[in-house]
Amino acid sequence: MATTQDVALSAPVQEALAAKGVPPREHIVDEGYTEAALLVTSQARGIDLVGPLRADTSWQARTPGAFAAAQFAVDWEAQRVTCPNGRTSTKWLPTREKDGTAVIRIEFATAACQACPVRARCTRSATQARQLTLHPPQEHQALLAARERQRTPASSSTPMSQPELLV
Repeated sequence: MATTQDVALSAPVQEALAAKGVPPREHIVDEGYTEAALLVTSQARGIDLVGPLRADTSWQARTPGAFAAAQFAVDWEAQRVTCPNGRTSTKWLPTREKDGTAVIRIEFATAACQACPVRARCTRSATQARQLTLHPPQEHQALLAARERQRTPASSSTPMSQPELLV
């Protein structure tokens, strides 16, 4: 069993290759290596980190018609989030997860959420308003771009050719 997480090795690999004068333009990785901060640091090194992102496992993302976090509009300058039904957030709290990862906690007004006609598509809580946790702006944008790339065929990539079968 490995004691080091996969994602912790990507930056040292990129740095070592850059030190040898051979930084990759693309660094193709598996799901264990794709996290928001690494997408941003790779971009800063001029490296396009390409790999599948972990899926949003929230019930909202798995339920047709429900409101997943990606459907909320973020106004970074005003520090406000608007839900798909037009309600705006009331709290914007930059903080850190237990592992030290920077995040922003977003909260909506309880009264507004309780009166919302589409509440069941947003939260299952009988008493609490919807809450979101976002990555900081650069990381959030990198994740959105990577997810979009995952959904659509890459126009700049050349597909790998199929090997010829000898009969």
